[in-house]
Amino acid sequence: MNWVGIVVEAEAPQLKETEDGVIDEDLYGSLHNLGHDKFAEIGYQTYSSSKNRWGVMGSTSVAIRDPVFWIWHRHIDDFRQSIVKKYKQHALKESAPPHVKLTEVQILPQDENSTTPHGGIATYLTAPQLDKHEVNAKLNHEPYKWVVKVEAIGDIEKFKPFTVRIFIAPKLLMGEQRRYIEMDKFSYTLTKRTATITRLDVQSSVARKHSNPLEHRDPRCLCGWPQNMMLPSGTEKGMDYVIFAMLTNDSISEDDEVSISFCGAKDDKYPDERGMGYPFDKAWFTTSSEMQEAIMDLQHVKLSEFKIYRETKLYEGRKVSLKGDISWENTIQSLFTKSDKKYMSDNYNIDLEKKSDVIRYRMFILGLFENGTDDASGNLPKWDSDKLAKLEAWIDADFP
Repeated sequence: MNWVGIVVEAEAPQLKETEDGVIDEDLYGSLHNLGHDKFAEIGYQTYSSSKNRWGVMGSTSVAIRDPVFWIWHRHIDDFRQSIVKKYKQHALKESAPPHVKLTEVQILPQDENSTTPHGGIATYLTAPQLDKHEVNAKLNHEPYKWVVKVEAIGDIEKFKPFTVRIFIAPKLLMGEQRRYIEMDKFSYTLTKRTATITRLDVQSSVARKHSNPLEHRDPRCLCGWPQNMMLPSGTEKGMDYVIFAMLTNDSISEDDEVSISFCGAKDDKYPDERGMGYPFDKAWFTTSSEMQEAIMDLQHVKLSEFKIYRETKLYEGRKVSLKGDISWENTIQSLFTKSDKKYMSDNYNIDLEKKSDVIRYRMFILGLFENGTDDASGNLPKWDSDKLAKLEAWIDADFP
């Protein structure tokens, strides 16, 4: 499988001579990245300035905005899966810790007074953070915790560290190996015969550790899954999910600064000897019944169920009451000065003469004029309360 990774990812320098000769580094290696580059070339645009000429697929920061991102990644995953099926599959019993068993796993709200129905976690939309140039509401979830109960089945003096691995999948799709989402993995050592382990969402090995990673000098702080997107959105009535929890007879190192699941260890090998996504890195089942049969007698594996509820109440923002006829033509257009338009066009490629641009970036624009700017990028004067109130009223009236 290492060779598969070398061929697919940017590891061409690791290609060595083989018994059949030399592998051509110009033909093999970095399939994934080269695909991104080719799609970026296809997305080439001719702008008046030299900025942003290439499609977003060429940038790791914004590639996800291109719909082809998902198609390309599915292709890469399909390629890997076609190889995986040819290898020996996992025998889960071989990974069992010899002196401990898993008795229960739950996901619970951290707030004991949560109004979410019992056995569920809620997601909802939160306001955009204007200081981070966000313009739309974004998905978030109520703070949750994992509760894992384990029990000794041997001599406590022989206990060694073991690893707890937690995944979730939609119940309807639990028979598909690729549907399982890694939520966390961490090592633990028993010091008594029973233990209840509590693990918070922000401690996840998958999640980005810093809410604003740009404040930290280490670029690895950018790595990891966003904290606010740790759970799928769910449904209003509650979408059924399964939790797959597993103990394995090994230990992994943890890092308070980065996501070890995604980012690994700095200047070292990946800190998990079992590889990324174990045990779902192999296709050891093809149906839900086959999977449940495979784990039926295993004391170190546990399945449980929960629901994800999507709250439908959207962020309403600030409501401004203002008398008079507020519209784009007779009010809003004239709010923006010539220098305002130039500043927004030069720095953000936003055309304040276009109603569609102002609607799309309304919260970002409002935030900028609330505070004003005076830096290397130019000067944008702070608006007075009257101009701000007019723009807010127009937004609240659904952009007449």
